Amino acid sequence: GVLRQTSCLENKCYAQIADRAVHFAGRLSTKRLQSRAFNLCSGLFWCPASHEPGRALSCIRMALRLADSAIHIDPMDVALFVEVLDHAAQHFASGSEEVTA
Repeated sequence: GVLRQTSCLENKCYAQIADRAVHFAGRLSTKRLQSRAFNLCSGLFWCPASHEPGRALSCIRMALRLADSAIHIDPMDVALFVEVLDHAAQHFASGSEEVTA
């Protein structure tokens, strides 16, 4: 989204905003929404404004865990795995050191 493309913020300010986004991602009401939010948050840590592959990978892992929890509630949420795989592939293709084949 827009925050990933922001280049006018100082690194400290961007990091605070990204941390807040991760914090709020964990407070959403359902596992499905939390998984999608963490998936999106992974992009906040691997973009032109920030290159933190470890934090991006931790968000992907959290999204994957939440997707697993979500399918136990509603099996139709299996598409969450595809979304996580898609973001992981994007990180891999863009050269993130932490995401490997």
